[in-house]
Amino acid sequence: MDVRKFITFEGGDGTGKSVQIEKLYQRLKQSYALVHLTREPGGTVLGETLRTLLLNTPDLYSKTLCALFVAARQHHWMTVIKPALEQGFWVLCDRFIHSTFVYQGLVGGLEFSFIRLLHEQLETYIFPGLTFVLQANPKISYERCKKRHYHQTNYLDQQSFFVHCAIENSYRQLNLGNIIQIPPNTLEKTEIEVWKKFQNYLLDKAVL
Repeated sequence: MDVRKFITFEGGDGTGKSVQIEKLYQRLKQSYALVHLTREPGGTVLGETLRTLLLNTPDLYSKTLCALFVAARQHHWMTVIKPALEQGFWVLCDRFIHSTFVYQGLVGGLEFSFIRLLHEQLETYIFPGLTFVLQANPKISYERCKKRHYHQTNYLDQQSFFVHCAIENSYRQLNLGNIIQIPPNTLEKTEIEVWKKFQNYLLDKAVL
């Protein structure tokens, strides 16, 4: 299993993660047949069920919320991500372990030691080979969240601008694993920057 082929996208809500991970997925499909795209929370039947619950239940106790996220991640890792990597796939994931350290840790107030221990106990304290953190002007990303179609919104979209800014700032502070920060730009320029950084990563890590 080559965890260097495990690539994740992180960032606050409305930063364009879903757009950019799809663009990288399509480009990789042109060069490498074995590419799997997934997301968190989600990626499995259990994960998608929990996604609906977690994103529509704003009053969960912080440690309960964290435990549910990590439990879903452990199942996702064991049943989807790890088997795909073992088969030689590239795996692209929209959010992974960094999200928990930001949302439940830096913003939610849980100690990093608690989050780490929880992952270790479930054998999921794993950092991807590469993590892109997409940045955005908080005012712009906040407005994107507010403009989402009603049936797609969740309590994260309805958080205050103060919380939204706190999430953006927390991602900028994050220093866990192999992170590449992608500064705010147009979708097209961001795609170009992501692809360039990815190619540099291939050369530097000699993945292929």
